[in-house]
Formats: sequence, C-alpha cells, structure tokens
Amino acid sequence: MLGLVINPNAGGGFKKASAIAVDYLYANSIQYKILSGDTPEQMQANLLREKPSTVIIIGGDGTLQSVLKYVVETKAKLIVIPAGSGNDAARKLELTSKKIPEILHQGLRLEKFQTIDAIQLQTNLGEFVTIGTVSAGLDSFVNKKANNFKFGGFLKYPIGLINQLPSFRALDYELTIHDKTEKFKGMLCSLTNSGIFGGGMKIVPHSKLDDSSLELFKVSTISKPELLTVFPRVYLGTHLGHPAVSAEQLRSLQLKADVDIYADGEPLGFGGYKAELLPGVIRLAI
Repeated sequence: MLGLVINPNAGGGFKKASAIAVDYLYANSIQYKILSGDTPEQMQANLLREKPSTVIIIGGDGTLQSVLKYVVETKAKLIVIPAGSGNDAARKLELTSKKIPEILHQGLRLEKFQTIDAIQLQTNLGEFVTIGTVSAGLDSFVNKKANNFKFGGFLKYPIGLINQLPSFRALDYELTIHDKTEKFKGMLCSLTNSGIFGGGMKIVPHSKLDDSSLELFKVSTISKPELLTVFPRVYLGTHLGHPAVSAEQLRSLQLKADVDIYADGEPLGFGGYKAELLPGVIRLAI
C-alpha cells in the first residue's frame, strides 16, 4: 500500500506541491491513502495502523524526520517531495532541483532508490531517527527562535542568530566518543549526517549521506564579533579553516549539556543525547 503524508504547515509551497503530486497519482491510476495527522504522533499512529510499504512525504525536514522511525523499523521505501522552508536533506540529495513528477516517476515507475544512512537518537523524551543534523548549542537557540517566525525561507536562521547571539553564553559539554570522554566549552556541537543545516548552511560540506559515517561539527568559545565574521562563510562551506571550527568523523556519540536538543528543526529533548549511526537503513527515491 502507498501512504501519502502531507504537512500543511510546511511553509514552502506545499499546496502547489500537493496538487502536482496528487495529479500525477491520479493520471497514472496509482492508488494511495492519505495518512497525515494533526500531530506527528497521530500521523505515526496512522502509519503503524495502515503499514504502507512505500511512503510519500510532502513537506520539509520536520515532516521527513517524523516518518523516519517508521521507515527504518518497517523497511518501507521513501519518496520525498520537498515543500518546506528548509529542505536541507532534500537539498543534499539534489531533490530540490528536480520536478515533482520526475521524483515520483523515479520511485513509483522505475523503482530507482538510493540507500542512505541515518542517526538513531535517544533523548530524555524518547527514541528518534534523523538523517540531517542534531543541534545542541547556539544553533538550538536559533532554531527555537526561527520556529516562532511567521515567515519562512532561509532568512529565518540568520535573523534568529542576530536575535539570540547577544544573550548567548558558551556552554560546557561532556562528549563521549568511542568510549573516550572529553570536556569541551564552546558555542555549539552539531552532529550531522547530511552536513547541511538551517536552509543551506554547509556546516560540513564533505559530509555524505551514504558513507557509513557521521560528522561532529564544533565551534569553540569565540567572541561574538568574530563569530559574525565567520558565519557568512558557512553558506560557501569555507569556514572549516577557522581555528575555532572543527569537524571529525565518528559512528557514535554521547553528549551532555544544559541545552535544548533539536533535530532537523524539531525539538526532541533537553540535557543531551546518545546517538548511533544506522548505516544503509533507508531506501529513498532519487
């Protein structure tokens, strides 16, 4: 069975994207069932009840993240129609440059899928799966602020940064990487699989979704004026040469810090997390 999940709050032209997708399904006599819900929990319950073997999502990174646990547990195939304000995962997969009928044709007719990795995340609120970026630091504060903006688009994040930076203070982290524990004081620690965050920031440009590796992106304590000079370089991916910035590969991480935890724009807990690489667990149409 084919399940369709639409997020009407995605904020990136979902109405047009939904109409194009539904028209394609109708024109090709493809049966489907809408499994959307008023909340992520309701939508997840719909998925578990109907058990679709292929899931089409129309939305952004948050919508994608909300179906990933089901996709991993059931090995369902995934088709992503980017229609959010960020679309970072879709951008990494080059789906934002493709037309919707092309994406649907690749998955439903040609059955052309790419196998990618995921991150299994355990927080104080439960277990989650993501393929994007887990934020714990200044980026969390910015994410929280940006989620409250009524406008969409990539400008949410720079404006959120300017808003949050004056009151932000560096955080104390305890990181356990491959059974070795270290303490770190800095502006942020982001664990990423896609290497992209916040509507196109290339925090780890060389990161790949299918290389059986995750990247830990860190920014140590730095003055706020200096941070503002480095920040624009994130969009070009040229910031990694700065001495306060580092990125390292790993497969698991335990992080502790007094900070909200976000993944792909969604709040998932507080105080830290345990994360583990899940290699090759998602089949996604390309």
